[in-house]
Amino acid sequence: MSNYTDNHAATRRRLQGRNPAIAGLCRLPLALVVAAAANGGAWAQQGNHHWPAAGQGLASAPLIERGDGSLQVFDDRDALLAAAAGINLVHEDFSRSLVPAFGQRVCYQAVGHRANDPCFAPGDLQPGFGVRSSRGSIFDENTIDIDIVALGEGFLGMPDTVIGNNVTDLPYNPMRIDFQPATTVVGMDVYDGMLGGPVQVDAYALDDSLIGTFTVQPADINVAAFAGMISDVPIRRVDINAPSDGGGELIGRLLFGGGVGELAAVDGDVDLGTVAVGATAGAALELANRGHLALADIQLHAVPAPFAIAADGCSGADLAGGESCTLEIAFTGAGAGVYLASWQPIGNEGPAIELRADVVAPRLQTAPGHLDFGEIPAGTVSSTQSVTVSNGTGAAIGTGLPVLVPAPFSRAGGDCPEAGIELAPGASCLLEIAFSPQTAGEYDSDLTLYNADGDPGGISLAGRGVSGGTP
Repeated sequence: MSNYTDNHAATRRRLQGRNPAIAGLCRLPLALVVAAAANGGAWAQQGNHHWPAAGQGLASAPLIERGDGSLQVFDDRDALLAAAAGINLVHEDFSRSLVPAFGQRVCYQAVGHRANDPCFAPGDLQPGFGVRSSRGSIFDENTIDIDIVALGEGFLGMPDTVIGNNVTDLPYNPMRIDFQPATTVVGMDVYDGMLGGPVQVDAYALDDSLIGTFTVQPADINVAAFAGMISDVPIRRVDINAPSDGGGELIGRLLFGGGVGELAAVDGDVDLGTVAVGATAGAALELANRGHLALADIQLHAVPAPFAIAADGCSGADLAGGESCTLEIAFTGAGAGVYLASWQPIGNEGPAIELRADVVAPRLQTAPGHLDFGEIPAGTVSSTQSVTVSNGTGAAIGTGLPVLVPAPFSRAGGDCPEAGIELAPGASCLLEIAFSPQTAGEYDSDLTLYNADGDPGGISLAGRGVSGGTP
């Protein structure tokens, strides 16, 4: 690995005051420093394996030093969690890493849930954030990125796995945490793993403007100070920097969440079910602000056709976090098929709502579909046979045509309307049919019921008229 010279004699003197055996290590990347410690340096035996007590390292809550004043800061994890009650937070303690206890590994940046390097496998980290060094990529002679290091639990007395910059700050090399999507609540344990000095925290907005800066003071190299914040504007990134020459910032037990106001479907995606060709269906859709920040004067994106908004109780509304509004989605299917659309109500981020409708040509089903009356003496009437007519497609059917039974077959009863069958999805009616041949012969006919797709459908009828006597 490359060496980075510390030109500040004062830093070396401070290190000598701690442990003369490691004074020269301030010239090296942190990965080399911690490797030396693991091989017998005194740092490997220092420190207590515990989380600091609430507020340890600070006499009072940190003050915002610069920024627009939209940041509320916390030096205590419990206090931040209490202030963020009701906000969905992601917690990441880096414990699912590939780094063994009391070990250390160099990571490839940016570190995130898609990472695939010596520190983390894909999926080891929660999605929504990435960690990198502000220097950009620094490579050793083997073109291995050496900017980010992960220290396992117990290494340098660390109470848990931590990650951070692998090079000391000369003069300014913050570790950068990016959030996608932007967040409004951030908290973490921070360390100066080289000197135990102060750590500066900078929060930046979506437009890269500074929201606020504050400083926390760890009690030692392996005892964290807590740095927490709640912002009135979305936080796109946070920079962590140990400003002392030779300092090296590390973080552990990260939490984040909240985020900008966003509309999400309360009951999930919208499935309008089965719709007849040319028919219109509708479904109520409740949208809630799942973000932390309020949404003002909501302006909805257009719903992809052939879906549409039939009734709108959301446009122009103001919704605080957790509040909801309702609209109605309408759909008219011009042709048979499955219709799918993805709709994002506002903005370009956040969850999209999937819309679905299954358009079918209405069809009537008959059971049985064929009636055979056998041999019936001419001039007599057979006993009746029954046919159940049902709508099994899930779309309402109205044929608009009278039920005409061709002679010598005739309708003998049942509850199907004579003026035209109209059936709701899943409904059925009964037809009673009789056969009364007037002359001997073979008779075959179709009882047409009509289906909306042009297929006549219906029931086939058969019987034989015979001359006189007992059939």
